[in-house]
Amino acid sequence: MTGFERIGGTPPITATTTAVGPRDAGNAARTAMATIGDRVLAWSAQSFKSDGAAGATWQGRTGLPSSFTPDRAELARGGDVYQLRALTGELAQGFGATPAQEGALGRAIEDFARGVALRFNALADAPTDTMLGGVLDALDQAVASGAGDGIGGVTARIESAATMVEKLNR
Repeated sequence: MTGFERIGGTPPITATTTAVGPRDAGNAARTAMATIGDRVLAWSAQSFKSDGAAGATWQGRTGLPSSFTPDRAELARGGDVYQLRALTGELAQGFGATPAQEGALGRAIEDFARGVALRFNALADAPTDTMLGGVLDALDQAVASGAGDGIGGVTARIESAATMVEKLNR
């Protein structure tokens, strides 16, 4: 995301998604991953016509209330259905990231989202604990990893969780 895009038309996601301390890498990573999981589950629930139990469990475990509604028009356009670019831009701006750091963060976020989407959609008919368990464990382990501060710590935590989810999907 360029500075012009950041100033442009995409509004902030919500105040709660990135309302953490300015350098609190653990909370920022947790909030970002919880947001991504919530968005993936919203799409999964809509696609598989589920009762939303997985989304409610996810929100209860992560503490992040859902405010996301899937946009079929965005899907038809082939756009950023999980709004990952906006999430990346918000985090990068909040931590004062360089363009290279923002790029690394964006790749980590995309890897995590891809792994979570694969897992959640493949297990859409499975019991909620089976569907979410490994991903929630990966999220918790990555956040607690002590990966450092600042944007590098956020990126490292998300990369770690993405790697764990990728292993779950094998």
